[in-house]
Formats: sequence, C-alpha cells, structure tokens
Amino acid sequence: MTTRVLVTTPDDDILLAWELMIHAGIRHLPVVDGSRLVGLIDDRRLASECMVRPLAARSVRDLVDHPPLRVRRDASLRDVAARMAADRTDAVCVTTPAGDLIGVVTTSDLVRALAGGLPAHREATATTMTPVLFRLTPVLPADS
Repeated sequence: MTTRVLVTTPDDDILLAWELMIHAGIRHLPVVDGSRLVGLIDDRRLASECMVRPLAARSVRDLVDHPPLRVRRDASLRDVAARMAADRTDAVCVTTPAGDLIGVVTTSDLVRALAGGLPAHREATATTMTPVLFRLTPVLPADS
C-alpha cells in the first residue's frame, strides 16, 4: 500500500489533475474532500474523456461518477487482490471506517508483494501506516 498519496479535489481542474499524474508518474489520483475519499480517477479515464470532449474548463467532479472500490486497513493482500479482480480494476483505495483516505493499493503493489518485495503480513508501525496526503495548488498570474 502506498501511504504517501498525491490527491486532488472535486473542484480542481481536470487539466491540473492530468498534469499532476504525468509529472508524478502515477496512474491513479484519489479525489478527496478534506481527507474523506469521494472518488478515484485514472489515466485511462482522463485519456478517454479527452477524446470525447475537451478537458479545458471542466472539473474533476465531472469524472467522479461512482464511489471507488475501497477496503479497510486490515484487509489481507489476498482479499484486496480478489476484490480488484472481481471489480476488474487495477487500484483500490484504503480508508478508515469513516471514509478517510489512508492509502492506495495498485496492481504494482500486489506484484511487488508476490515477488517478495513486501511481506504479506507485516506489523503496522507509525511510520509505515501513517497516511501523508499531498495536494498541489496552482499559482496563477493575476489578471492585468
């Protein structure tokens, strides 16, 4: 599970979300209201939206049409993988019972665990399990 997560909000511009994903080298971007998870967008959704309609002047809210797949922190890797396979998705958000985002598990995380890069049952520590959510805010020039 990745606990250092770059996030966006429903009101952010879609182009900003696209830029964040490209520059950070990520394929999934959780959408939060404060720390509460409200959605998840991925690069494929953004690319397909770009083909249908121009992204300019649209917000991330336009892409969030259903709650994302989520699991609780204590879910086993086997359960997470089974949920991802059943929902045919390549990412799942990890949340608290109240719906606050803790992290994201992707197929890359599962492959690393399968390859022995992550122990299947590691003991949670404050450093490995404390979520860190990052949100970048653009600084735009003042209108002249």
